[in-house]
Amino acid sequence: MRVLPVLLLLAACGGSAPVPTAMPDETLQRQLRVARLALEGGRFEESARIYATALTRARERDSGADIAEAATGRATAQLSQGQARAARDTTEETMAELRRRHAPLPATLLLATATARFQDGDPAGAVEAARIVLQGSHADAKKRAWFLLGLIAARAGDAAALAEAQAGLGEAGPQEFRADAAELAAEAALLRGDRPAALDRAQGAAELRQAILDYRGLTRALRLAARAAPTDQAGDYLLRAARGAAARREVETARGLFAEAGRASAALAPIARRESAALTTP
Repeated sequence: MRVLPVLLLLAACGGSAPVPTAMPDETLQRQLRVARLALEGGRFEESARIYATALTRARERDSGADIAEAATGRATAQLSQGQARAARDTTEETMAELRRRHAPLPATLLLATATARFQDGDPAGAVEAARIVLQGSHADAKKRAWFLLGLIAARAGDAAALAEAQAGLGEAGPQEFRADAAELAAEAALLRGDRPAALDRAQGAAELRQAILDYRGLTRALRLAARAAPTDQAGDYLLRAARGAAARREVETARGLFAEAGRASAALAPIARRESAALTTP
């Protein structure tokens, strides 16, 4: 029955205009909560799907804040599946939408954008977005922005920029940030040619990634360890990294790592070829 809503509308006619009170959209909040739980539980495909549904609902509600939250969550789930281009499409479209509204761009959305750009092969665009995050007040987002800037600097062989990122990130805090710091320290050691120190810090990063269930980060740390390890050990690190990517159905990444493992170790080559051949495109 629509009697009560109609009566409320009629009661609002005449007299002074009331201040509108936004009622919570319980359906949208439930969708966001379930998607977030799926993301935290490592069910990334499910999370991305539910966040997409929440994004549609947020647009129906015409709420910029809810649109940003749903899009950021969806992009995070896509990045967690290795879908950099899809994540970038999600974040770029959402940022354009918020700009048309003259709405603020949340630090988390900017960080997701920077990460997607980096993983999609656009380091300059990633730096641009990460630098905007650093201008804000979101402490955790700023730390992750420094980590991303450090990775970009390491890839470019820019020791000064890497040192700046290490200073900005620091080494204290929760395990996630300590893992970031250890990874950047390993990259810095590699740049200065100290392979034993690089291997030690890469192994430390891998242990921390494992502890916090960051398995994509663990794969990256194992690959970093392979770069620092003696020739006779590199193949094992690469095989372990490949198996992690394969478990997440990141087929292209896994095949590349299996190929690297086979080249690094003749003894592991048959295993790497067999496991690579068993991969199926999702």
